[in-house]
Amino acid sequence: MPLRDTIAALATPPGRGGVAIVRVSGPDAPGIMRALIRPRREIKYRYMHYVSLEYDGCLLDKALCVLFEREHSFTGEYVFEAHCHGGNMAAAAVLEAVFALGARPAQPGEFIKRAFINGKISLAQAESVGELIDARTAQAARMAARGLGGELDGRLKAFQEEVADLLAGIEAAFDYPEQLEEEPAREALNARLDALIPSLKNLRDTYAAGRLLSQGVSVCIAGLPNAGKSSLLNALAGRECAIVTSQAGTTRDVLSVELELNGVLFRLFDTAGLRGGEHLCQAEKIGIERALKQAEEADIILYVIDASAPRSPMDIRFEEGMRAHGAKLFRIYNKCDLPGAAVPAEEGRIALSALSGLGLEGLKELLGAQAALANSTEGLLITNARHKDALVKALDALKGARAAQALPLDCVSIDLRTALCALEEITGESASENMVERIFEKFCLGK
Repeated sequence: MPLRDTIAALATPPGRGGVAIVRVSGPDAPGIMRALIRPRREIKYRYMHYVSLEYDGCLLDKALCVLFEREHSFTGEYVFEAHCHGGNMAAAAVLEAVFALGARPAQPGEFIKRAFINGKISLAQAESVGELIDARTAQAARMAARGLGGELDGRLKAFQEEVADLLAGIEAAFDYPEQLEEEPAREALNARLDALIPSLKNLRDTYAAGRLLSQGVSVCIAGLPNAGKSSLLNALAGRECAIVTSQAGTTRDVLSVELELNGVLFRLFDTAGLRGGEHLCQAEKIGIERALKQAEEADIILYVIDASAPRSPMDIRFEEGMRAHGAKLFRIYNKCDLPGAAVPAEEGRIALSALSGLGLEGLKELLGAQAALANSTEGLLITNARHKDALVKALDALKGARAAQALPLDCVSIDLRTALCALEEITGESASENMVERIFEKFCLGK
């Protein structure tokens, strides 16, 4: 998309509020501002002007307006912002006038895309902006802010420079074979790869904790009908979120609730009771299918068992099937306060009563321990799956270079170039146009 045009959009959420910001970016931004403001005056860059905004002889609003020159704007272009009174109508009228003066509506994420294209931020920093917007906990916001501040870029730049230097060494061995014999050159290469590979692996391995901090821990509450799954969800949430009745099959769909423990977001999913049989209606069958799918995607499964009733073969079968997906599964023996309740003395089990609250703190401590595990990694964390995949690709290439003992150095250089390109994909230096488009289209309008 050419960058010679001028774009505009509402940069604040629609609806009532204190301020509504109309953002304009592009070469025509200064002219649009001059055409709208009254009284006409000299415009100072990065200076708030309190003016009337008029178009076609009509007063649109009285607003604070600011103009940024290209070198000091977020997008790397002239940027005009009108800070209007909050609400839908005033900002909409100003935006309509801006379009009439030559700007076009911005696409989702187009402002930040222009910042990337104009070299104001890297692709990784742009993604950190999205993560900062979506952050649901203070810890997630801090991690996103570190990415926006360029900490990841700095770490990757060091890796890129090391790989590029290795490539330069190989090329020097080609150009000056008399001065640089292949064997000593390979020994020096291997020594540096032996130092580089573990460092890159350590960064990649932070993704597990980074994902939990940024996206939250997915917890599936599963079990047979009437085991007390919905009651447990309500007890953990501290409010009545799910309908609870004595009738089996009351929960037909997946219900989600968010809970924060130790600075980590937990997304709790109450699911339909698991049971088989041809007598089930279509709605309940679909609910069970969704429950099983939710369990497959979960980080933790709380398998709820009715401690007051004997365990059935179906109960055991469902539990074993869920364990096969690799999620952490904890047995939750509910209704332990009822007469005849039996709780086996097995490691890792939790006995509680969701109705009375007995043992509930033990479960919260268990979940809190998982949060502590996510918080245990200090320093920079990888929070983006795209970054992790690129690091995996770079690592595989570097390992290939290290293992290529019987191959000529020019073959090794192919692996090194692959690793370098993978690292540059993260920052956007070698990212494809399709990848860039997919990333920025996820942003909202005005960002």
